[in-house]
Amino acid sequence: MNEFEQVFGRVLQATDIASQAKLAEVLEVSRSAVSDAKKRGSFSADWLLRLLKKYSLNPFWLKSGEGPERLGDAARMAEVPVHGLACAYADDEERTAIHTEGRTVLPRRLLGEGLLVFQVGGAAMAPALSEGALIGVDQKRRAVLSGKVYAVFAPNEGVILRRIFLNAGQDAYILRADGPGFPDVELTPQLLRRRMLGRVSWVLQGM
Repeated sequence: MNEFEQVFGRVLQATDIASQAKLAEVLEVSRSAVSDAKKRGSFSADWLLRLLKKYSLNPFWLKSGEGPERLGDAARMAEVPVHGLACAYADDEERTAIHTEGRTVLPRRLLGEGLLVFQVGGAAMAPALSEGALIGVDQKRRAVLSGKVYAVFAPNEGVILRRIFLNAGQDAYILRADGPGFPDVELTPQLLRRRMLGRVSWVLQGM
């Protein structure tokens, strides 16, 4: 079952919405937009925000099935920007701005100073981080702990997500994807420090 099917199933369970046509009406989008989302198997963060505002539905519950169905205390939630991984980057230039692709609402306990929310693209870290998942990247946690997942800038790609390990010679770091077909990358400690954005501290995705 993909993300759209999981979220839509919970919407049917928790509201008077009984069809995709009614969902489109509530979200104030076209029926074709909902049909396209179903084909892609994704449910946008903006739609989750609209359902929160209209029905007090917990976006965290809609995505994962965890936590309370509805949020009675808005003070526990915060609306935050969701960033995309793609951006221009070069080692010999100033860091470029990270693009905002939308907004979502999350529990304040997941947020904090220096934390950025990204939407995962691609399959490099699947199944741990599936495409479309939301992740929190803590820019204050830059020290490497082998085996943990970090967000790192990469030339010609932008931000990539990789597990980082110290190499056998203990003089460089290896960036490794979980998914097949992605080559390891070895970086000196100095270059890794320059490219490091932060550690992935949480992930929000469907089962």
